[in-house]
Amino acid sequence: MTPGTLSLTSTSTTSAVILWAPLQSMSALRDCSLHYYSIGRPSTVHTVSLASAYTESRITGLEPDTTYTVSVECDSPFTRALRSQSLNVTTLPCMYKIDPLSQLEN
Repeated sequence: MTPGTLSLTSTSTTSAVILWAPLQSMSALRDCSLHYYSIGRPSTVHTVSLASAYTESRITGLEPDTTYTVSVECDSPFTRALRSQSLNVTTLPCMYKIDPLSQLEN
């Protein structure tokens, strides 16, 4: 009775939409949360609280061209911390780069 396999449904330079399917009834799960951190900075874990019935979440405020590790964790009446397998998600790179020095020349 854990959150099922995670998959990426869409990504941009600063966001990602994660989808998962429960292995069993989500009604038995409660206090679910999505955890993510940037590869190379695992000590900075971000947590988003979820309604247990949800099986999709949009993560925003991400850095462009950065890989994040994402997992979903839920509590059940009998066990705490049922965690999905992790999914690595890479945001899209920026299409352009602003050169601050060229802005000063104008």
